[in-house]
Amino acid sequence: MYSTGDIADLKSQKTRCILAWLVPEALLIGLVIFSFVRRIQWLTASLFALLGCVILFSLSFYVLPLARYQKHLERALFGRQRRSVLAFQSAEDKTVIREGVVFVPVRMTAGSPQEPMDDRQLYWDANLPLPAWQAGDRLVIHSHEKAITRWEPAGVNEALDG
Repeated sequence: MYSTGDIADLKSQKTRCILAWLVPEALLIGLVIFSFVRRIQWLTASLFALLGCVILFSLSFYVLPLARYQKHLERALFGRQRRSVLAFQSAEDKTVIREGVVFVPVRMTAGSPQEPMDDRQLYWDANLPLPAWQAGDRLVIHSHEKAITRWEPAGVNEALDG
């Protein structure tokens, strides 16, 4: 699912995004300095407010989502992994945001499908296409916290973890 190349691509994308937003921010800083030196009080205040809005906008909508997704990928590749043999039950239609990353909730069971105590909710990365799993498919799931990082079909002799 993930590779170290994905992290490198994401880092370069984040760098390009930061550099793209630094140009208008540097221009606004230059205008703030110019208006401060020329003592144009109303222009300094309005440009400074505009600069703050541009910085907040660029961070909130462009830089931080990339940084959060990069952190997710690093944790998925290098963090502690849990291996479980589970049976797929269903995937929800709506997405959720966990730690700044968009996921699709996936319900799986570790035992009998009739026993709700064995149900587990994991999260599939919404940026990746959801596999064509059918209800009852037995899968070997590798996860970090509750995010699925890898999967493969379970072997015939592998029992569910429930």
